[in-house]
Amino acid sequence: MTSPKSSVDKHSARYDFKRSFVRLIAPGIVSLLFSVIYFIIIPVATISSAGTYSLSLRAENIASIRKQLACALFGNTTSNFVFYGVYAVIIGVLFAFCIFFPIMRKSNVNFFFSCGIDRKTYFKNRALSSIIIMILTSAVPLMIDIIINIRYLGHADFIIHQGFFLFLEHFTYMLAGFSLMSIAMMACYTVTESLFFGAGLIWSPMLYIVSIEWLFQNFLRGYSQTATVDYMPLGSSSLTVTVDTLWSKLSVINPLIFGTALGSNNVRNNMYFNCLRSTASNGGVVNDFYYDNASGNVGFEKAGMNYILPILIWLVLSVLFIFISNKLLNKRKLENTALHSSNLFVTVFVSLEFSVLVATFFMPLLSDFDVIQSSVLDIFAGLICGIIAYFVFMSISRRKIKHGIKLVIPVGVSSIAVLVISVICISGGFGYSTYCPNIKDIDYATINSEYIDASGVMSTNHFNDGSLSAGTDQLYYGTYEPSGAYLGKFNTKDSIDKIEKIQKYSFKNRIAKRNEPYVTVKIKYLLKNGKAVNREYTCTNSDVSLDIIELTQSSEYQKELEFLMSSKKADEKSSGTFNSEDESQSYFAYFANENNVKNALNFGVAYVVSNDAVTKTKIENTPALRDAILKDIEKVGYKKLLTGGKTPLGAINFSYDDSVQNYDNIDYMNDATYYIWDDMVNTVNYLKSINKFTAFTDLSKSGEIEYVTVTALETRLSSELSLTALSTFESDTATPESYYEYQGSELKEADVLKTYNGKKITDSQKAQEIFNQSSIYSLCKKDGYVVLVKFKNNTYVTKYLSKEKAQSLLK
Repeated sequence: MTSPKSSVDKHSARYDFKRSFVRLIAPGIVSLLFSVIYFIIIPVATISSAGTYSLSLRAENIASIRKQLACALFGNTTSNFVFYGVYAVIIGVLFAFCIFFPIMRKSNVNFFFSCGIDRKTYFKNRALSSIIIMILTSAVPLMIDIIINIRYLGHADFIIHQGFFLFLEHFTYMLAGFSLMSIAMMACYTVTESLFFGAGLIWSPMLYIVSIEWLFQNFLRGYSQTATVDYMPLGSSSLTVTVDTLWSKLSVINPLIFGTALGSNNVRNNMYFNCLRSTASNGGVVNDFYYDNASGNVGFEKAGMNYILPILIWLVLSVLFIFISNKLLNKRKLENTALHSSNLFVTVFVSLEFSVLVATFFMPLLSDFDVIQSSVLDIFAGLICGIIAYFVFMSISRRKIKHGIKLVIPVGVSSIAVLVISVICISGGFGYSTYCPNIKDIDYATINSEYIDASGVMSTNHFNDGSLSAGTDQLYYGTYEPSGAYLGKFNTKDSIDKIEKIQKYSFKNRIAKRNEPYVTVKIKYLLKNGKAVNREYTCTNSDVSLDIIELTQSSEYQKELEFLMSSKKADEKSSGTFNSEDESQSYFAYFANENNVKNALNFGVAYVVSNDAVTKTKIENTPALRDAILKDIEKVGYKKLLTGGKTPLGAINFSYDDSVQNYDNIDYMNDATYYIWDDMVNTVNYLKSINKFTAFTDLSKSGEIEYVTVTALETRLSSELSLTALSTFESDTATPESYYEYQGSELKEADVLKTYNGKKITDSQKAQEIFNQSSIYSLCKKDGYVVLVKFKNNTYVTKYLSKEKAQSLLK
C-alpha cells in the first residue's frame, strides 16, 4: 500500500498539525503534573522549610533561607535522583505512544493516508507537536521555579545557568524516550510488539551492562562493585562508599542514566541532583539533606562540561533517532499493519535480550543453592537456560515452534560471546584479579579487617549489661567484629608486599560451598595521581584473616596505636593520618574517628574486670597503665594473643561517662576494652605494682556458683552459620535488674535454660573447675561449648570452653 509522496492539500496539513495536539492532551497533562510537582511545589516546600517564617519576604526570613540554601531548583525529596531521568524517559515514551498509536490500527491507516497527507508531513506534524508540548510543559514551570529561586536565594546568574541546563537535561531525557519509542512504533506493526521493542531499545544498554556486571561479580575474582563499610553503631545506618562501576563508566551510552556527570562514580549525580545545593554542610533542613542525600553538594559552583556534554550528546542522538523513525515510516509496509511478527529483526532483538538476561541471571544460582559447585558447570547451565529462553520467547512471538538456521545463528553468537567473557573472568581477567600497582605509584593501601579496626581496641564490651540470650533459638557469641572496617593507611614496602600476598591468596583460595567458613577481603590502593584500584574477593577462605591481622604489627599501625595510647603523644590532637570524619568512619568503626578513641582511653574510667565478667574493680586511669598495655600489644601482637590457646586473666575496661571529654557525637561513645593474658607482662607487672592484680580473681559481685550448664555451640547455632578463623566469643552477663533494663522483660530461669540446655552440673567442685577453665573471651569454633554459670545471687554469666577442654572436664 502506498500514500502520497507530497501534501497536495496545505489546508489538510495545517489541520492535521492542529489535530495532533489533541492526541497529546494525556501525555501533556502527565508531563505538566511532573514539572509542577518537582519544579515548583517541592522546591517551594524546600525553601519554606529552610526559612524562619515559611515563605515570608521579610528580610530576616530571606537571610535565614540564604544562610542554608544555595539552589533549590529541584526539591528535597527522599527518592534517588537517578529515578527522575527514568521518569522523564517514560513521559517521552508516553508522548510517542499516544501520538503514533493510530498507525497500529488498519482502519485508521487506510482512512488517513487516503486524505491527502503524505508520510513526511504525517510524521513531521506529530514529532513537532510532541516536541512543542514537551518544551512548554517543562519550560514554563521551570521559569517559575527560576524566578522563585532568584527571589529568595539571589545569585541570578548562577540560578539561570543551573535552571537552563536542568531544563535541557529534563527535556533531553523526554526527547530520548520519545525518539526511541518512535523507532519502535515505526518498526513494529502491532501495539504489543511496539511496546516490547520500545522497552528493549531503551533498556538494552542497561541490560547488557547489568549482565556483564553479573558475570564480573560471579566469575571475576577481585571485581569490586562497591566498597562498603558495614557497621551499625547504635542503630545508625551503615556507610557505603561507591567506587567506579560499569554503570557509571558507561552511563553516557545509557538513555536511562546518561545525565550522570562524566567521571562521576555515582549514577545519581545528574542535573536534578546538582540543582539542590546547600551553602554549608550543616544547619536546619539542609543538614538532614546533606548527610542523607547529597554529601558534598555544597556551594555555588556552576554545572560544568562534565554535566553538559552528555546532555548535548543525547540531544544530537535523539534528533538522529527521530530522523531514523521518519525513514522507517517511509519504508513501512502499511498492508502489514496489525499483522503479528511482521518484522523479524524486532523479534530476534528482544529474544536475544531476554536470552542474555536469563543466562547471566541463572549462572550463579546453582552455586548459591549448592546444586553445582563448579564455575564451568555454572556457566554451561546458565547458557543452556538462556538458549531455552531464546527459543521459548521466539516461539511465542512468531507463534511457531520450528525456526530456520538464520534464527539459530544470533543466539549461537551471543552464547559464544557470554562464554568467552566468562572464561576470561575465571582465568583472572588478563591479570585483573592479582593486579597490584607499583609501590612507587601507591600513596597508601587499606584492607578490611574482620576482627579489629584502626583503634586497636579489642572490644566495646562494658560488661553486666543484661544482654544474655534467654528463650531464643540461638546462642549469643562475638560482639566486636567490625566487618568491613578498614586497617590502614599502609605505605611501606613491607606492608604493601603483605597486602599483595593476601590479594593473591584471596584469588586462589575461594570457598566453593557457602556453608563453609569464608570472609570477604576488600583491598584499596589509592594512587598518587588520585585514582584508586579496588579489589573485592568474596567467599575467601577465612584463614586469610590470620594474615590480615598480622598487619597490626606494621610500623604504620603501631604509629597509630602510639598516638592513641602513648603518654608521649598525650597532647597531640591528630595523628595526621585520618583527615576527615567521613574517611575516619571507615577505620574507626564504633568510635567514628580517632579523637573519640583517644578521649575514651585518656578520660574514661578504668576498671579491672574479673574472669567472671561481672566484678569490676576501679583503678586510676594513668599514662603508665596505657603505656603498659601498648607495649604488650606491640611486643606480643594480636595474632599470638588470640591464637595462643590461653585463657585471658580478665580485662581492662575504659568506660565512658560524663567525665569523658570532647566526644563529637553521643552515638559513638563506647567503652574501650582490652583482654589481658599472662603474656602481657608489662600490664601484669603494672597491676601488681598497684596491688590490683588479684582483681582478676575477685568474685565479690558474682559470689558462689549454684550450677553450670555446658551446651554444644553447634547444636544451638543456625545450620547456615559458619564461624570464621577469627570469630570471637565474649561473655554475656545478666542480673534480674540489668536484664530488665536492657531487655524490658523479666529474667526467668526457665527461659535461660531453654537456650543453655546442655549438661547441668551442680557439684560445686566440678562446677568451679569448669568455671576456671572456661574463658570470658576466646576464638570461637563451631565445635566448642558455651558454659552458662548461675551464681546463687541470681547473676548469670556465659563463658567459652574449647572442645578439648570440654571432653576432658565432662568425662
